[in-house]
Amino acid sequence: MPTGKGLVLPWDPKKVPQDTRDYVIMQFITDDGVVGTTMDGDYELPAGIGKTVQEVAEAYFVGKDPFDIETHNVEFFQKARAGVRLFFLEIGLWDIIGKICNQPLYKLWGAHASKVKPYAATVHFDKTPQQRAEDALRFYEFGFRAIKIRLHHDKPSEDLAMAAVVKNAVGDKMDVMVDANQAGKKAGDPPPVWDLERTLSMAKELDAMGIYWLEEPLNRFAYDDLAASGSSSNAYTWPAGKAMWG
Repeated sequence: MPTGKGLVLPWDPKKVPQDTRDYVIMQFITDDGVVGTTMDGDYELPAGIGKTVQEVAEAYFVGKDPFDIETHNVEFFQKARAGVRLFFLEIGLWDIIGKICNQPLYKLWGAHASKVKPYAATVHFDKTPQQRAEDALRFYEFGFRAIKIRLHHDKPSEDLAMAAVVKNAVGDKMDVMVDANQAGKKAGDPPPVWDLERTLSMAKELDAMGIYWLEEPLNRFAYDDLAASGSSSNAYTWPAGKAMWG
């Protein structure tokens, strides 16, 4: 699937331009014809991933009840080994459950609200603070009331300047979040690579200027540091990596 010529992602330490993105789409079909659809995507998926996932899934799921989510978690998702990601298949099971119950999943999961505020997520990292502030105001005119910007500079002061200019531009009419994209970073990777000290320092400054959350400030497997950073503030929000599991 085309992404746009020369798109360089700020979290890619190699800064390789991405012209396409791969997706694999899988479906479960019940005996009654209810279809559950799910998908996974990445910048490059292994060749033949569709066949691999289908074979592994069929070997386990045929004849099983899609409602037995916890059983499937223990017996399949925690045990299956295929050389490719399999956890995305669970969404297909929930798709079936929602259709059979004729209810949206947020209600089945007990959510207390019927609406979620969408936010504009920026990607490119070659813009000045003023340009990003102009982007934020433009997104506001489009109807967004929140924006997420990337922190990518070697110097923390430059990241803080970016966040401050955007926050000052939108004031209280938009929530501003920041994403450090450190979930996949480790010592020795091209900078910036954050550690706990930088995380705590940045969080203190960002909290003071009214930034809503700091996302992925540390490697997703740095559990002790993530716990330490999260316990350092009573109010600040610390989303960890999206690819967490277990």
